[in-house]
Amino acid sequence: MPFVLVWVDTPLINNQIKDIAQKEQVDFEQAKYNLVTAKQPLPEMMNPRQIGEFILFLCSDSARSITGSALPMDGAWTAQ
Repeated sequence: MPFVLVWVDTPLINNQIKDIAQKEQVDFEQAKYNLVTAKQPLPEMMNPRQIGEFILFLCSDSARSITGSALPMDGAWTAQ
């Protein structure tokens, strides 16, 4: 089952956001917003916990009938 992840809010991305903030002369939150919305319609990064919760759901009995489906977690990027 393929996953498409665009932006996940982890410390790893902070330096990239800081560089954008400096280059665009905006604050950190505005740079983060600019980064995310350049690629996806949903204007927020995914929290790593959301990925874990989705995986737990897929491993549960509630998801036992989901087969052969692509379930993107991509902030609506593929829906554009």
